Amino acid sequence: MNRKYFLTGFVVFTSTLLFAQPQVLSETSDGETVLNMLQEGGHVIYFRHAERAQPSSVDSRLPEEFSSCLFPDVLLTEGGVESMRLLGQQFNQLNIPVGEVVSSPACRCIESAWFGFGKVVIDSSLDGVYDRDDAGDFIINETVTEEYAMNLRRALVTMPEEGSNTLLFAHSSNILALTGLELEQGEAAIFKPDGQGHFTYVSRLSLDEWENLME
Repeated sequence: MNRKYFLTGFVVFTSTLLFAQPQVLSETSDGETVLNMLQEGGHVIYFRHAERAQPSSVDSRLPEEFSSCLFPDVLLTEGGVESMRLLGQQFNQLNIPVGEVVSSPACRCIESAWFGFGKVVIDSSLDGVYDRDDAGDFIINETVTEEYAMNLRRALVTMPEEGSNTLLFAHSSNILALTGLELEQGEAAIFKPDGQGHFTYVSRLSLDEWENLME
């Protein structure tokens, strides 16, 4: 597998530092080790939403209960939906236990969680730190970046249900603001809370790399 990193310690906040860049202690990691850790539970896995469609290019496929999701015109592509369905199947085949599945209010994040794992709890604190410019493109709202970084930190230090992993589905901006990690669409970063208000960054996996864990 590529681009796997282990980090010891935890992200430290001060009044003058928004995030600490991850310190890379090893540029490679054993996929079997990562899989064994996840099978034991106790981790928080942060997913950036899967591939998003252009606005208004697809109709909503979500149940009516999610009809009020933020930016309802930004959904997943058909490829994004299928990639998340495959991810859910891979979790089952790999015997990775899933507890809470939590999503940003954005439709593309809700779809990623729903089509992958068939359940989702919406948490507004995972909303993306975005505005739209005059052309309708997303831009990061710098004035609320620290707020959303701290919200994410609270999620990453929360212990999962015993014997399970918590899955978070949100945006590139939240994880970037907190840790400096830049995730591609569908990519995941894995964290280990210690139960004492801190967390350890473990590794990262692209959508394709989950399949590698099955080999």
